[in-house]
Amino acid sequence: MLKLEPNKYYHIYNRGNNKERLFYSPGNYEYFRKIWLKSIKN
Repeated sequence: MLKLEPNKYYHIYNRGNNKERLFYSPGNYEYFRKIWLKSIKN
């Protein structure tokens, strides 16, 4: 898992290649949020 570091810049995209959606269901988004929140707490 990616560990986010202090004083670094990270860009989180809100869409994929060719303007495709990243999340196809609410469950996809919730999984992303869970992993993201875990990453920023470490």
